[in-house]
Amino acid sequence: MSENFEHKGAREFADEVTDDDIERWAKRIVAEGGERISMNDFYDIYDKQKLNDDRRDLTDIKEKFARDDKPLNAKEMAKEERRKRVSEAVEVTLAYCGETQDWFGENAYLIRTSEYDDVINGVDLVVEFDLGSEDDEPRRVALTVDVTTAVEKSVLEKKIKRNAEKTFTRKGDKKAQIKYFKSEANDYKGPLENIVPIVIGLEWQNAVKLLELQSQLF
Repeated sequence: MSENFEHKGAREFADEVTDDDIERWAKRIVAEGGERISMNDFYDIYDKQKLNDDRRDLTDIKEKFARDDKPLNAKEMAKEERRKRVSEAVEVTLAYCGETQDWFGENAYLIRTSEYDDVINGVDLVVEFDLGSEDDEPRRVALTVDVTTAVEKSVLEKKIKRNAEKTFTRKGDKKAQIKYFKSEANDYKGPLENIVPIVIGLEWQNAVKLLELQSQLF
């Protein structure tokens, strides 16, 4: 019963706040805690041409998304831009609180991915579990996280299906992987494979309430 009451409270809260409130909270959270892995830190791992190629691929796919998802009118465009900002702010909040408040345990590190891995590989966060070492070799397990505020059944099914395909395929270009990764557990920097992809979904009203609470911490 309490769960239903809390859920209703979150919905009523989201109905009462204004779009300006949501924009202000989201922008503040991203500005204060939105640091992510930068491709500029990988010149010692990948050559300049490869980095330039990846930047070009990133630009091309972003432009393609913009063309394919272009709203029909200004109102829809504003709504879509707001949704994107809220999704990014939720992502930042999960990374920040998960790290500072040990949501995933004391030995877990949460890292926001590079924009490349976000857009190209569909991964928002990496949760890295430090398992110590064995025979002087560091041991770790990593989860890749796709964060979404679209929790309709069809959306979640599509994301889960995609992640299952990434997990079980043997094809290199289809496997769950991160190209630009910097470990918080040790000094490793480079690609990350053998990872488990998961989806974290948060309904819009709960996302809005989370952002209001998180904005007060910054």
